Amino acid sequence: MADEASTRPAPARRRLSRDDRRAQLLAAAVGLAARRDLDRIPIADVAAAAGVSEGLVFHYFPTKAALVRAVVEDAAASLVADLRADRPGSTLDRLTAGLDAYLDHVERRASSWRVLLGSSDDPVVTETLARVEEATLAVTFDVLDIPAPSPVLRAAAQGFLAYERAVCLAWIDGQGAVTREQIAALLTGTFLGSLQAVATDPAVALALARLAGQ
Repeated sequence: MADEASTRPAPARRRLSRDDRRAQLLAAAVGLAARRDLDRIPIADVAAAAGVSEGLVFHYFPTKAALVRAVVEDAAASLVADLRADRPGSTLDRLTAGLDAYLDHVERRASSWRVLLGSSDDPVVTETLARVEEATLAVTFDVLDIPAPSPVLRAAAQGFLAYERAVCLAWIDGQGAVTREQIAALLTGTFLGSLQAVATDPAVALALARLAGQ
């Protein structure tokens, strides 16, 4: 007599919606990008990581460039949405909450965040990365209540963002050698120091005065 379990039909594989399947493929690519450059990941590896055929990957993303662009755009949209979330309160409250949101994002979506650290010869990817930079700067200037930042303030803020990315990369690669609290204190002090360095700008001086009073 045949074993009942051996003759029982295998359960049908659940068919994903188009959006869910696309998200699955993007997640597979992002997971692989945690260990190597996104541009160097073969479509075959993405398919294997997602448990699908290469043909299915190409059905959703006709070219490798299309997949890379989609991964970068998805990572960018996620980070910008987290940074733009409304945070009421004083300037100091908003600065602290904004930094917390950034560190939360880096912790929660480390692989996705890493995708935004690279450079690319693809002009579409380059434009997406530039939009992330501009959105981050805009959030920073909005918190400081400086709607028209001077060139020197922009330079200071851009320098800080590059430093922030480098510090956060060292943090997530350090496997606990540096705590989140230490990183937050380091970034806060460096940001305030950057503002102090350009305090001859009247708008910056006013922002620092507001912070000192809080």
